[in-house]
Amino acid sequence: MALRAACLAVVLLVAACAADPLPELFAGPRASQTDLVMPTERNSTDIFYAAASNGKAIRNSRVATASASFGPIIRASTVQRELPAERMILTLTGVRHYTAPVIGMFSPSYRITGDVEFVP
Repeated sequence: MALRAACLAVVLLVAACAADPLPELFAGPRASQTDLVMPTERNSTDIFYAAASNGKAIRNSRVATASASFGPIIRASTVQRELPAERMILTLTGVRHYTAPVIGMFSPSYRITGDVEFVP
């Protein structure tokens, strides 16, 4: 029980640090981007998401899924966001998420990340 509370606290702190990639009062052209959440097994899901925009952490499906998935079932949470339609650098990440940290300790863990510069 204490482990769950600690995990929830960490997830909420990380989520609180995430910025909105669309500046406040932005009036220019916008683009839409959606993270991809793919269930793989009963206790794991592959999540492909944008972790940062121009170096600033943004709200993403990994944090949303982790905060919604306490217990034996993964509750996949896909995040869709609006971005300014201008040149930017997105940090894209793919990761395998397990329902419990102990499962991840004894199962294959996958993670890939990289920066992509593009104009939507």
